[in-house]
Amino acid sequence: MKIENVKVINHSDKTKSWGPDAHGKIYFGIKDESLIDNLYNRRTRPYNEFRKMLPDVLKAAGLDIDPKNFRWSQKAGCGCGCSPGFVDKEYRMMRKNIYVDIVS
Repeated sequence: MKIENVKVINHSDKTKSWGPDAHGKIYFGIKDESLIDNLYNRRTRPYNEFRKMLPDVLKAAGLDIDPKNFRWSQKAGCGCGCSPGFVDKEYRMMRKNIYVDIVS
């Protein structure tokens, strides 16, 4: 797997300063994955492989944060489990989300 694109999005000012919405998150998407494949694979993502990419992702995003500050969560973006990703445990990336496109 290879990182193709890293995009940082700031949360809106309406986001609470503290609480679950304030934790920064990193989401990985497989480029050219079909909708059916995405639905089928979202609970079996190779998050240990994604974890190895975190240092490069954070560097590309211009952030000096220890990758150990992130935990994998199946429910990072939604309570139903449809948006898995890494969650910033210590608010180091407060009010930012990172979207990573990878090619396999």
